[in-house]
Amino acid sequence: MEILKFDSAPRPSRGKNKSASKALFAIVGVVALATLGSTLAGSITINSGQNVEFGQGVSVTASCDVTAGITLAPSATFINAVGTGTFALGTIGFSGIDSTCAGKVFTLKAYDNVAGSSPLTLITTASGNYNYATFAFSTPTASTKSSWANVGNYSAGTGSNGTIDLGWTDTRTISATNTYKFTLESAAN
Repeated sequence: MEILKFDSAPRPSRGKNKSASKALFAIVGVVALATLGSTLAGSITINSGQNVEFGQGVSVTASCDVTAGITLAPSATFINAVGTGTFALGTIGFSGIDSTCAGKVFTLKAYDNVAGSSPLTLITTASGNYNYATFAFSTPTASTKSSWANVGNYSAGTGSNGTIDLGWTDTRTISATNTYKFTLESAAN
């Protein structure tokens, strides 16, 4: 008489658990891939129907300008010095400003191309360094502006054809070669 017989002992069934785990893992993977793919390939609509892909490009929106946005056109000036010369930020022209921006105060800042950097020093005057300039979208003689800023070529226009130029009372402005992008913020006066 045999007491223990090992050859015919039933073996635990592990095949069903492994296949169920593999199936669950595959389903989770497909769902994760579909979600990630739709996020990376998705687009958002900003302003007047402009499509901006996720993580690509820059779109500027000024809260008072809801039509086509504001066009910013910086110029460079050459500062001649003995043995060397440099290009510095010159006048900045703003156009396409909506008439609803009349009386709003704008703040301009400049940045280099380093991610997460602080605003650059925009202008150096005898009283200090400044990393912004403010001006009101109103008559050029408006008192609501940075003391080192000159405002000219003001035209409120109608609709979105307003213009204004921003200049400087000092020639010690930021280097044109270091400037990568500008930001323009609007706020109530």
